Amino acid sequence: MIPRLATGRSTVVAIALLLPIGSMAIAPTGQAIDFDQVPTAKRSASGLHPTALEAHEMKQKNPQKVLFIDIRTRVEIMHVGLPCTVDVNVPFLDFPEVWEWSDASSGFIQMSNTRFVPAIEVRLAKTGLGRDDPIILICRSGIRSAHAAGLHRDRRLRR
Repeated sequence: MIPRLATGRSTVVAIALLLPIGSMAIAPTGQAIDFDQVPTAKRSASGLHPTALEAHEMKQKNPQKVLFIDIRTRVEIMHVGLPCTVDVNVPFLDFPEVWEWSDASSGFIQMSNTRFVPAIEVRLAKTGLGRDDPIILICRSGIRSAHAAGLHRDRRLRR
């Protein structure tokens, strides 16, 4: 179990989708990942970093009270797939209508999804969840999940 979930502390948890076709990496110990072991760029504002197994268990134990959001782009979902327990895809970053290459980043330019938090708030309302209910965010590497968790915390989505 994730020890800090029961403390009443604000929590939006972030994990990374590491393997293709909806599989998630599972830490061999089955314990929450130690905060000191998480690279700085991947640390969430909540400080919570459950393993894929723990996130899955959270969703399985109380599926109606945990919102599981895949924040990867639609292109990533199209090519890699979507985990079967995800409730919704809300991209944190997305591509503009006209794709443009960036030599500096050696990739296509992506932009922030300005509808990201409002889309999640709508989803919370549709599912009957509140600002205190847990939200699990996943992305490919963990960096977007960490940034998105911080954005949620700034907007007072507490867990």
